[in-house]
Amino acid sequence: MITIIILAILTMALITTVSMNMLSISTQTEQVLSSAEERAQVISIKNNIKSALLPLGEGQTYLAPVGDISDAGYMTLPNNITVNNLNSWGYRYMYCPYSQKELTNSGSEQIPTASSSYSVNVVNNSEGKKYVYESANPSVSGMNILATLISPIPSTTLPSCEDLRYSSESNEFYLVNYNGLVDVIRADSISRNNHAVVSDINSSETATGVNKRLESWSSTLPEVMTINFEAGTYETQSHNINNPVSIKNKQISFIGEGNNISTVSATQPEIITFKNVVVSIKDISFSDDVKLTFENSDVYLEDADISSVSFKNSSVYGSGGVVINSFEDVLVKNSFVDFSNSNTTIVKRDSQVGVELLNSEMLLSNTTFQNYSSGGVGVVLDTSSELTLKGTFYASGQELLSLFSLNSNADMIITDSSISVSSVTDTILYSMGNIIIKNSDISMSAHSNNGILLDVDAELSLSNSVLGNGSVRPTYGVRDFGGTKSVSGNSSTIYSTNECWLGDIFSGTSGQDGEYSQTYSTSYQAVNKSNWLCVIN
Repeated sequence: MITIIILAILTMALITTVSMNMLSISTQTEQVLSSAEERAQVISIKNNIKSALLPLGEGQTYLAPVGDISDAGYMTLPNNITVNNLNSWGYRYMYCPYSQKELTNSGSEQIPTASSSYSVNVVNNSEGKKYVYESANPSVSGMNILATLISPIPSTTLPSCEDLRYSSESNEFYLVNYNGLVDVIRADSISRNNHAVVSDINSSETATGVNKRLESWSSTLPEVMTINFEAGTYETQSHNINNPVSIKNKQISFIGEGNNISTVSATQPEIITFKNVVVSIKDISFSDDVKLTFENSDVYLEDADISSVSFKNSSVYGSGGVVINSFEDVLVKNSFVDFSNSNTTIVKRDSQVGVELLNSEMLLSNTTFQNYSSGGVGVVLDTSSELTLKGTFYASGQELLSLFSLNSNADMIITDSSISVSSVTDTILYSMGNIIIKNSDISMSAHSNNGILLDVDAELSLSNSVLGNGSVRPTYGVRDFGGTKSVSGNSSTIYSTNECWLGDIFSGTSGQDGEYSQTYSTSYQAVNKSNWLCVIN
């Protein structure tokens, strides 16, 4: 009997051991299968990110998209990557975008990781999506890494992008604590398929060269086409450079010989339309008979001279010298224009408006405005538009109604700037929107009735700035035309020949020499919070 009991106990122990071993094998098998599936998923995500890279410039540099911030505080995948944000073990993917261009300043944004953060500068495309333009170096430098992708695995420690290492023996990337699956996107691994075309046009092709190249683009749709121009003038007809998909994965470049001695012209008015493409125009000019229209495109202008242009749903970047001739109103609609790194010249010729912004943002620095047609407005900001000025802005030429005009819900920011107006101008700044002026001076060397004319719902903040000067000053400095919402700011001087400020919002104050704009009327203190000095004598 005892023998039977012992045998039963041994049998049960054997069954338990076998069951536990089978359970262990099953768990290990599940982990192996999960790991294999996860590696395949990481590769799929990597390919999706590759497809979302933004091509930039003639050399086809790529910019990585900025991701989203996970509930754990670190950066995870961009929201346009259509995959499950959770990996096989229920963790959020870790994503760290970088740039081939090393950061040269403190950066405009921080990319959070699981253990730290690093600095980047970003640019936006026309949909407002951010891409990394400059970045601090990743932990593995010299490998042209555009992005690091980590899938955390169950572990006592959480991985981070700073843990990335590279083994020269195995030629593989790994994590210091081996607590995640890792993969990287390297710039030199990006496939530049569907051929890149480089085509040179010489002086023997002045009549047909441009048309042949653009017709070739439309028929072959290459990923990249670069057209190099010798010095000379080349005729064109109307063309539609239309990428059939909207992700802007095709690029066309016009490269001149330098100093704008290469020109594209037409014998009659022609239109070249660019849609869903990246366009680079460098060292070349387009004559007044050639209108350029950009739709849903990224445009890079370097030492370029263009005429009668319009930008719709586009992002535009300038460098070097950029000249825009407005034979008709230059329309900027639903677009972002960054001319902060260029010396920009806006020439208003036969139009009533130099540049019109509609639901758009523009950055200007070191700008020259030339008016060749009497009357009209230099720059119009329509509803939901914003203009930022820094540096210098010189205006000259024939008489203007106003240099800048803001409609309701438009914003203008003038900081660390010097605006100089040498043309007769009725009003320098007319506004029904919001104007902020800091650390700037606005001067004129010709007659002006109004320095700043405020209309219904206008708001003005003027601080540490000067309007007018001792030699030439407006008849009225700041004028409330009726219905101004508020004025504010201090440490500013306003020069005038008649009154430094006037209108309902300044009720209870005197706009005469030596007076201050601060009101002592309790009825107006809520809207007039300014404290400016008036100089007339």
